[in-house]
Amino acid sequence: MVFRLHDAGPELLRGVLLEWGWEEYHDRRWEQEDWNFHCMHNLKTMRATFGSSLYDFNPKALILPDNFTRSWLSNTRVRGSPSCYWICKPVDLSRSRGIFIFEKMRNLLYDCAVVVQKYISEPLLISGYKFDLRIYVCVKSFHPLTVYIYQEGLVRFATEKYTLTSLSIPYVHLTKSSINKLGPFYHAPNERVVGRGCKWTLGKFRHFLHSQDVNELLLWQRINNIITLTLLTITPSSPACHNRTELLGFDILPDVSFWRSTRNPH
Repeated sequence: MVFRLHDAGPELLRGVLLEWGWEEYHDRRWEQEDWNFHCMHNLKTMRATFGSSLYDFNPKALILPDNFTRSWLSNTRVRGSPSCYWICKPVDLSRSRGIFIFEKMRNLLYDCAVVVQKYISEPLLISGYKFDLRIYVCVKSFHPLTVYIYQEGLVRFATEKYTLTSLSIPYVHLTKSSINKLGPFYHAPNERVVGRGCKWTLGKFRHFLHSQDVNELLLWQRINNIITLTLLTITPSSPACHNRTELLGFDILPDVSFWRSTRNPH
């Protein structure tokens, strides 16, 4: 089994694959199509290539320390404007480990490569709890682009009610189940709408949308657009290989304005 990491790739992934006995692709040893797994990073080119009006769904982000400009972060908050919050994520960790949210520059402390993104401080809430959608996608081909979106998936909830006064509590701001299953309210009945635990199926979420008079078709059209536009950014650099099938998970975080625009008019 041969793996290929674009632009070096995360060291954690390389180490795991090598430990499993995989071999890393090298163009002097292997042919162009002699690989089984290919990992790429292209999010930085989205806005620059296609414009911010089209690619407006991805929060502003920096990869640190390579792109670190303290003045850039400082100047994003204009005097007299509302507070601006940021979320810091280690590059080589998974399951929300090492993530923290900050407002003051003095609180940005890190000892490894991280991604800093503008925090979505007004997420859509259900019964006061933050949530996101995990959408599963199969890319059968990039040339031509052929995408299948699985109709079922997950809705993942934080297990403590959302507030910006508690930035250090992960069970308020993070929705990953690996984090929230350790929280003190994981087994509590929460609000009646959410119930126990921290997950719904997408089927249950659709039923909730109907009860709230939400235009479900418009919501999923926008999600489909996000998935398609994201995949289009890597299509030009993806080799035309017949042996390639990508299985991807997209995390979609609706915000308050997104919700308002999908409500059916009365």
